[in-house]
Amino acid sequence: MSRTRGPNKGEEPDKDAEQAKQAEKTDDEAQEDKTPPPSWPLSFIWRDEDGSEADSGEATATESDEELAFAVKGAPDFSVPWNQIEAVDEGDHRLTLRLHDGTALNLHKAGRGHDHLTSVVMAHFGKKVLKEALAEETLIEEFAGHATPFGGDGRDCRVLVYENALCLTFADGDVARLPFVFAGIARDGWNFDFSLPDGSGWTLGKLGRSTDSFAAAVDQALSKMHTRASEFVRTLAPALSPLKVRRLSECFLDGRAAPKKDVLAAGNAISDGLMREIERVGLGPSWTALAALDTADRTRIGIKRGLVSGGKAYVFFMVPAEAGSGRRIVLEASSDASGSRATYVFDAGALSDQGAEAAMDVLNYGLYTVNFRREPVYLSNAQLQKPAYLRYRRALERIPALSVLRRAFVGRVMHNEDWNARLLTLLGTDAGGGDEEGTVQ
Repeated sequence: MSRTRGPNKGEEPDKDAEQAKQAEKTDDEAQEDKTPPPSWPLSFIWRDEDGSEADSGEATATESDEELAFAVKGAPDFSVPWNQIEAVDEGDHRLTLRLHDGTALNLHKAGRGHDHLTSVVMAHFGKKVLKEALAEETLIEEFAGHATPFGGDGRDCRVLVYENALCLTFADGDVARLPFVFAGIARDGWNFDFSLPDGSGWTLGKLGRSTDSFAAAVDQALSKMHTRASEFVRTLAPALSPLKVRRLSECFLDGRAAPKKDVLAAGNAISDGLMREIERVGLGPSWTALAALDTADRTRIGIKRGLVSGGKAYVFFMVPAEAGSGRRIVLEASSDASGSRATYVFDAGALSDQGAEAAMDVLNYGLYTVNFRREPVYLSNAQLQKPAYLRYRRALERIPALSVLRRAFVGRVMHNEDWNARLLTLLGTDAGGGDEEGTVQ
């Protein structure tokens, strides 16, 4: 068997040859950088809001990160931004882009490029839908499947397994986000049931040969979720025994708040560590002050990773309060050092008629579905009409839990002078329902 010889011991490698190889490699990389983006010759028909034909012609479509551009033969060029597409219909070698203004762009006669064009458009549209659903997480794997809501009819969809949630995106622009930390998961042969706290849920199937791969991706996500929780517990109490770490990890799953009494029952080590974390994120004074409102020891505390710069955990807690005209849930959360902080008040009855515990379940789940953003909760209806908040208007269309939070929102109190007195005043007011911002300066 022949063997390629390298330089003998003590023999210098051929520097000229090495430089030539490097130059050749650099030229190849430069050539790759100059490779034009894919394009598709096709025909198009623009249809107005009433379905009548407004324009048509032949063009070459080219994608970019922001839009699908069309170089039109014998007429002015145009483009369609991805964020203007409301739904995508595909069938019979025609691709129809339905826009938010009510018009529709029908693309046809793309020939062999039709399938590639469709996959590119659907990929961009899927990213836009997820962004409008306020889902920004790390993707593990993606599948093609079929999803049926409990009590409803099924549809084909894209199934995206993220580190913290399962996202289902449909061709018409609908999206469903199923957080693992709140979902009950059961497998029955080729199908998977995902049940949610509000009684809704989905059955996933028709994954074909990818069924086991999908199950493995979900298991990977759940394993990472529990590992991160255990790591956080160890940062609070490094000397804690492995058994206690395992038990307490259930209290610190990403994004789900646990009863304070369950956490503190683990002993002084975890209690002291938790207080250090609360102080570190600047919530010490709030924790002490709000404890006076919690007469039944029902406060819940949780953490969410990836929301605060520097890789630190976002800490939040919810406190039931009996004050003024009804039952309230007070939400307090950490923020960036550069950002202002406020305390948020919700009407417990508008969240749930089953008591404070159920109200906190609904509040926690709702906050998770909007990735703990508070702007879409407290902005007034008038403010949401501004162009800067377009994605929140889209989120309202796609996330039913956001509408629940807005209806239950009473107001917020900024952290400045007389915060405690102004909070007590707000606790005695009625829910704002999203019509007014409800900010108490």
